[in-house]
Amino acid sequence: MVEFDYKAVENILGLTFNDRALLKRAFTHSSYSNAVGLPSNERLEYLGDSVVNLIVAEYLYALGESASGSKATGGESAKGESASGSKVSSGAISGESVKDELAEGELTIIRAKLVRDDSLHLPIKNLGLYKHLLLAYGEKKQNLHTLKSLQADLFESIVAAIYLQSGYDKAREFVKKHLLDGVDIKSTKAGGQLENYKGKLQEYLQARNKRPPVYKILEDIEVKETNSHIFTVGIYIDNKLLAKAQGSKKAQAEQECARLALKMLKKKK
Repeated sequence: MVEFDYKAVENILGLTFNDRALLKRAFTHSSYSNAVGLPSNERLEYLGDSVVNLIVAEYLYALGESASGSKATGGESAKGESASGSKVSSGAISGESVKDELAEGELTIIRAKLVRDDSLHLPIKNLGLYKHLLLAYGEKKQNLHTLKSLQADLFESIVAAIYLQSGYDKAREFVKKHLLDGVDIKSTKAGGQLENYKGKLQEYLQARNKRPPVYKILEDIEVKETNSHIFTVGIYIDNKLLAKAQGSKKAQAEQECARLALKMLKKKK
């Protein structure tokens, strides 16, 4: 069994874990878990995915609020308020202010870019945390080409462990410091369209001679105050419900369903 260096990891994270088993679990890949009989980090990844999405969404919302109100400039920090009432600091964004309140569509595109593997793997790479990931030896060689994906999954599981150990504020502090601080919102926004996860999922299934997915509206809540809707959509593959997601537009919820389904299917390979 590989020795896990708790102290080195805690020093990098800047946190002490009372539950060290939780910390080790965050770094336990399923390949290693199957080999030695320990719990894997897959359930933590699932939780971390939601926590990261909420933190990024809250951060972007606070940016929009401060931009439409105080017009925060590069050298100043803009403050927003979370749903729980605690203050959220949006900070300086690469010396640029966000000039206009971000529309919902722009927020969705920026959030999707910030939570994809290309973004989430960077904190793990920069902090040198990947070398502490517990992988089966064969998996290390086999998965060199999926390094970004493994690092992104590790980021999510670490965020979940911090959330369970120290609460939402500490998890948000970690995500903000290592993922969001210094992000250039303008260039992120200007980069293009929302990633087409539905298309990617379709290609993935076709390459494996699988039937196309079926998207069903499970719930449609009308919000009369804002004359809008909240759609809950489910994605079915081989007649099995694989994932659910919500959005103010059906297409938005379907894209999130496809993203979750694709992530789950790739893990089952």
